[in-house]
Amino acid sequence: MYDIIAFVNKIKRLPLLIAATLQFTSRLGMGLLLQFRMRELGAPLFLVSLVSSIRGGTSSLMSPVWGSMSDKRRKRKLFLILSSAGTALSISLYLVFSSPLNILLVSALVAVFSSGFNPIAMALSTEYSGKKNSQAKELSFLNSSNSLGMLIGRLLVGTLLIYFSVKESMFFLVALTWGAVLPVFFVRESENSEETRKRKRKFEDVKSTLNRNGLWAIYLSAFIRQFGISGIMSLAAIYLTEKIGIRKSSVGFISAINPIVQTPSHIFFGRIVDKVGSKFLAASGIALT
Repeated sequence: MYDIIAFVNKIKRLPLLIAATLQFTSRLGMGLLLQFRMRELGAPLFLVSLVSSIRGGTSSLMSPVWGSMSDKRRKRKLFLILSSAGTALSISLYLVFSSPLNILLVSALVAVFSSGFNPIAMALSTEYSGKKNSQAKELSFLNSSNSLGMLIGRLLVGTLLIYFSVKESMFFLVALTWGAVLPVFFVRESENSEETRKRKRKFEDVKSTLNRNGLWAIYLSAFIRQFGISGIMSLAAIYLTEKIGIRKSSVGFISAINPIVQTPSHIFFGRIVDKVGSKFLAASGIALT
């Protein structure tokens, strides 16, 4: 009986994991191509780095908004569709504009919609967790899908740049972003309304929770960590091509090393987190990074 339930749960989460993989394939691949595209349009390094800053800043502001709306309306699938379709529509504008400043504006618009996918997908993942599966394990599946998408996206960019120009390669990723909308229509919302109400009560007093459990330190550490990583990655492709002399296509393959390691590590740490402790793993991960 348990095997049947486990099989049903796997099928239930599959459309969400496929959507997450396709979303990260297109978004992470496009992020790499945008560095090359901005330089082709004559943008200085400062403007190239601003693409990452604008996307990160906009996402930080909009992610809580999307999460709050999906919680209050209790229509996660609807908001997931809106986020995915809005991302596909706005990312298509990269093919229309050919000015660095317009590219920056489009990047902000893309981030407005794409920032809704992660918080809603994470909420659905936690709702999929039952008595037999911890929330950490479910989230590890989602994180692995994200890393898999990052891997496919960078390998795809490396392959496309062998045969096509930067802008021509962007056409493929735009088409893939539209394709990522389809699996969202098959996402199933959890019927565990009691779990949803419990989680909502937990977040009603966020400030108290952060202060009581010291969770603020994890958020602060994660912010500083991501600040450094994003700063480096915002110009990494330009550095590798212009300073070291690596071909653009090779940059895609080199950058794929990171998600190759990430994908199995998400699954591994998701399995041992309940045994080792989330605090120890979080601190170890930040320190190793």
